[in-house]
Amino acid sequence: MLMQDTDIQGAFKIAENICKGMSTHTFLIKQQEVHITLSIGVIELDPMIELEHALEMVDRALYDAKFNGRNCVCPVYPS
Repeated sequence: MLMQDTDIQGAFKIAENICKGMSTHTFLIKQQEVHITLSIGVIELDPMIELEHALEMVDRALYDAKFNGRNCVCPVYPS
């Protein structure tokens, strides 16, 4: 998801709200209630970092979120 005019803190808060909403929502699939979780990696794009590298970093953050128990957000702070 791309969020225009949003810094990392704002994106993190939005991502956390999405995770909370997903985890508390009940989906009905083929007449069965299903609960799902969502893991999200978040990065603020920097024009000094190549897009491909930024995508690799946020992809790693996504896997870190899954490894850390799922249903969480992991931000990336490029150095």
